[in-house]
Amino acid sequence: MQRESNIRVSVSEQKMQYRPELDGLRFIAFFAVFLYHVGPVPVDKPPSLLQPLCKAYNTLSAWGWAGVDLFFVLSGFLITSLLLIERQNMGEVSFKHFFIRRLLRIWPLYFLALLAGCAVLYALGQAGVLWPGAGQWWQQASVYLLPYFVFMGNFVTALLPVEPMVAVVLGILWSISIEEQYYLGWGGLMSRVASVKNLGIILAFSLIVSVGSRYGLALQLDNYRAYYTNTLSHLDPLVLGSLLALGMSTGYLTEKSLQRFGVWLMAGALLLVLLLPVLFPVIESNSLWSVLSLLLVAVACVLLLMAAMGFVPFTKLLSLPFMGALGRLTYGLYVFHLVGIYAAEFLWPAASASLEAWAVRFGPGLLISILIAYVSWHWYEKHFMKLKKRFSLVQYAGKL
Repeated sequence: MQRESNIRVSVSEQKMQYRPELDGLRFIAFFAVFLYHVGPVPVDKPPSLLQPLCKAYNTLSAWGWAGVDLFFVLSGFLITSLLLIERQNMGEVSFKHFFIRRLLRIWPLYFLALLAGCAVLYALGQAGVLWPGAGQWWQQASVYLLPYFVFMGNFVTALLPVEPMVAVVLGILWSISIEEQYYLGWGGLMSRVASVKNLGIILAFSLIVSVGSRYGLALQLDNYRAYYTNTLSHLDPLVLGSLLALGMSTGYLTEKSLQRFGVWLMAGALLLVLLLPVLFPVIESNSLWSVLSLLLVAVACVLLLMAAMGFVPFTKLLSLPFMGALGRLTYGLYVFHLVGIYAAEFLWPAASASLEAWAVRFGPGLLISILIAYVSWHWYEKHFMKLKKRFSLVQYAGKL
């Protein structure tokens, strides 16, 4: 009881500075994933003058999956920063409080989406579309669906043959499984390892393991999902985000240094963003080059994060009120944007390969996604966020 009282007093000692630009950067991460799922513009449909622009857009949007890596970098950076400040305030990291905070932020929406998805898949089974036959639905569900309930759904995507219906309905949740696994592992380590130097060594070793295991899997398996949705081989962005937090906490990187080199950070990030799609094959090609390109994507995302904090024009752009408002909805946007796209296609049917179909997926699909995420945030997620504050040992105004 006395300890809880001390916790309440210590909260006021040091807060984590709220950075509205990071909410804006979250929306950019979501928007990249959204464009990837909207798909390419039919290049033979627009006027000839616009075709080069459409081809360039298609080249970039084919790499929209990298928005997930930007989410990972942000998560690694923010979680590590909060836990480092908690240790400074409290003298230690409370894994119990950390776990409860993650539970209240992630689980409510995750399990809502998961249960809704399972209901849809069960209905498809009853209709004879998915796993028909006596007992077959439950048998297959125990293999394909149960792992999602323990945040292991990413390994379903990585290791099992693709089941299109499951991929369509639940596939978007794989990245949340990776984040949850990292939170538990890294949060547990930070609660036990006090030395920042040792934490840095652990992160460096994790980065080596990630790249090495990705190379081994890419060499042995003809399936990019085996390493892309596999936690051990896709740690790069989470680890680099955490390393950035360690660097800033120890003074190796400061606000002034980020601002001093802000132009170069922005230039480096843009250079990688523009060159990667040109120089490297798309990840679906399962080329060995993907081993390197995934690492470079993570580096580009870290540079974007550093530029967001150091390059003033970019910081101001990301801090615009509408960017922050959308950024605060990104969890719901990410989870429900495929629902928004499918709903738009259902409400405004068009020929699948037409420019009109692309426009429907992009425009109405985005608006419906925003509407669903807005309702989810204000009528559902917000109530759990209020509970989450009771277990926050460091004050932070963001929606982490």
